[in-house]
Amino acid sequence: MATEYPNTRKHYWICLVLLLVLIPAAILMHSRGAFIEWIAQASQEPITVERGKSQPYAGGNWRLVDLSPLPGRLPDTNVLLAELEIAIDDPVRIKQALPCSIWLIDKDGRRWEPAFLSEPVVRQMRPDAVGKPHCFNLPEIARAGTVQMFETFLIPHDAEGLALSVSMTGEQPLRLLLE
Repeated sequence: MATEYPNTRKHYWICLVLLLVLIPAAILMHSRGAFIEWIAQASQEPITVERGKSQPYAGGNWRLVDLSPLPGRLPDTNVLLAELEIAIDDPVRIKQALPCSIWLIDKDGRRWEPAFLSEPVVRQMRPDAVGKPHCFNLPEIARAGTVQMFETFLIPHDAEGLALSVSMTGEQPLRLLLE
């Protein structure tokens, strides 16, 4: 027969409460601020920009030139090539606003991050896009003038109502939604 030690129940409840506090705190610390950034962005309405029009943001005028769907290598997928143009007016301000984050969002709220490697289909069908700047290497090219950027996304073939979300850490909670 097992004997119950005094204060066992008390220790059980204390440990349970500590777990309920420490596990979310550990997740929050491990996210390195990404969770707090996500909450700030989710609570702020983006600046919506129609395709082809430009919007001043973080020292430059941002414009979505095109979203080109290309066939994907996997079944039921497409490779989406997003072409952006940034007319940089203030290189110092754009460098202070870095890093740059970019996502593709559909009408259902699904979200995709860029693929870092160019898909072979991009190299075949749009060779002019290969080797062009991306959002992550914007610090290297941030100087006055016009910059053309390409981002590649691997998305399901049924994704509709696509828009590009651009956020810069130094400009938060403001973000652009390029439709």
